[in-house]
Amino acid sequence: MDISNKFLAFLLVIAIIVTIVGAWYSVDKVNNLALITGYGTEGYVNVTISNYSSLNVTATDCNFGSGYVLSNASSAKLASNGTVIDWSGAGTSSSMHLQNDGNRNLSVNVSSSKTASGFFDGGTSPSVKVWSFHTIGGGPVNTEAGCDNGLVGYTGTEMDTSQITICKNLVTGSGTTKDDMMSVGCYLSVPNDAPTGAKTDVWTFTGTSL
Repeated sequence: MDISNKFLAFLLVIAIIVTIVGAWYSVDKVNNLALITGYGTEGYVNVTISNYSSLNVTATDCNFGSGYVLSNASSAKLASNGTVIDWSGAGTSSSMHLQNDGNRNLSVNVSSSKTASGFFDGGTSPSVKVWSFHTIGGGPVNTEAGCDNGLVGYTGTEMDTSQITICKNLVTGSGTTKDDMMSVGCYLSVPNDAPTGAKTDVWTFTGTSL
């Protein structure tokens, strides 16, 4: 059977319409894909830093060694910066070292287990003093300064069984340059009538977070 020109034209029109509709549908799908987004638009990273206070005594002794008060003196003076006056022994240049190992600045106090008279077991006008200073391991004062406020100067404060503040603000730091450290000096006035024998005392350091 012969197909008429009118029928062929009809089929051609149908084919063109199908092609146009298919192309439009494909383009519309592509555009819709470009608009797809995720369910969330933000992400979060959370951490909580806890307070941590820690005071560490890294050098624990003021060891003055042995000796006696010279015969022409009423007392001998010893200090842990190397001071030796009217004493037969060599004394010491060693002090106690404190380090703030936490993440909070600290107020530092110290107390002793004995009074000066108790330390020397008597004697005339004995004295045991504490003082605080910056330098750790040599160098000028204010180098490696961990204590930011309230240092007790070289004149010292008489030790007692009650607490004494020796630094009002020992700061935190990296520790690599001793920027969170301080020294504690010991001073003795040894009376010439103090009983012989070893004299020892325990000093207790406490840190209060600021």
